[in-house]
Amino acid sequence: MIKVITTVGVSVFSNGIKAEKIDKKRIDTLSCQGLTYYSCKDDEYYHREIETLENETREYFKKSNYSDSASAEIKSLVKIQEQVGEKVEVHLICTDTILSPVASKMIIEWFDQYSDKDKFVLMFDHTENYIVKGLQIDNPEKFEQEGIDSLFKILERYTKEKASVLNISGGYKAIIPVLTIIGQLYQLPIYYTYEESNALITINPLPINFDWNVGELYADYLLDKEVCEQLEEESELLRLLRDDYKLIKKDSRETTLIGTLLAKYIDNKMLVGDTFFGHVAEYMIYEGFILKPYPDYTRIPILGKKYGWNKLDKEVWSLGSSNKEDEEEIEVDLILSDETNNQIWCEIKAYSKKGLQKALNQIKKRMEFNEMALKVSLKEIFLIVYKFDFQTITKNQQLDNIIKICSEKNIKFKLWYFDIPVHVEQQKSAYTQLFEQKVQLELFNLSA
Repeated sequence: MIKVITTVGVSVFSNGIKAEKIDKKRIDTLSCQGLTYYSCKDDEYYHREIETLENETREYFKKSNYSDSASAEIKSLVKIQEQVGEKVEVHLICTDTILSPVASKMIIEWFDQYSDKDKFVLMFDHTENYIVKGLQIDNPEKFEQEGIDSLFKILERYTKEKASVLNISGGYKAIIPVLTIIGQLYQLPIYYTYEESNALITINPLPINFDWNVGELYADYLLDKEVCEQLEEESELLRLLRDDYKLIKKDSRETTLIGTLLAKYIDNKMLVGDTFFGHVAEYMIYEGFILKPYPDYTRIPILGKKYGWNKLDKEVWSLGSSNKEDEEEIEVDLILSDETNNQIWCEIKAYSKKGLQKALNQIKKRMEFNEMALKVSLKEIFLIVYKFDFQTITKNQQLDNIIKICSEKNIKFKLWYFDIPVHVEQQKSAYTQLFEQKVQLELFNLSA
């Protein structure tokens, strides 16, 4: 069953006005600037106005003989179901207004009378699961700061399955660009239909996607205004974010709309999955240690060693990738060994708050696995981070925590880094500029 995420606007009421079944003055009253469902849900006056509007809409449905042209949402949903040829689960996503939730209720009532209603499962309730707090067009600042964040949280909840699509036929036209970008970021097909036409337009995702590990290098500056404010006005990074990528506003350190969208996407996505950029970095470091072995650790390095760790019996492990339900997969990015099989385990991550947090979690888990199950002679932990050449490494709580857990296990810890040169004027991607150089690992002085 395909899941259709559908934004809801007020076309059902606009069409009812045209049919002379809905009072335009009532719509104008309920559309007043600043009014939201949350602010008016317990007000008796607005409650009566909403009840009257619902009755007027029912009369409009009857007059139109329950035509699927009653609203943009209804017509598009019928067309989508016909096109996909299977039952659809519809999630009605509303703006933070009075009218959008009311429209959702009326759309559900329309489908209750529909002859093929068994082909639809409609989902909506008057909670923040479906009403996007802050998503309105009267206050642009609230829209960017609260509405976009709320929208991302809701879409993340309903688009985890691959069989999800976005239906943007309804809703305020001002949010269509936002939803289009989100659809591309999340690789979701987008459906749209014009009220004046019966044609259903499909916008499939571009055959490209965003690499989270590249975005991860920018994430701290987009997600944390205080971090961004620490950048010098003349810094190369601020120039990139502001002038070249248009992610930071020119007159402040606030993110632009596209910056906000990208930041939320990175924040939601980069803790899961593998990325091409991360694998490239691992292979280049692997090559570097083959060409120039680490002193005394002269055996051929092992890249991406995987183990299965029994969840019930922590002393039991198996070699290789495991899909067993009772096993947890443990992977070491890179292993260096000497002639007596003393080992150094390397974790390779982007230099960012989340990158360091992932490193901390994984190092802790791998050390626990080795202590309880594998029991190899683990002498050192290397954390190898990649960063843009204009970034500066500083000690923080995450690094202190890694140092602490290594010290408690009597295992040495070293922090290495290598730079990705960034020259936007050359119009070269981070990948191109990385491929054009040999990785030069530099040791960071943790005692400074």
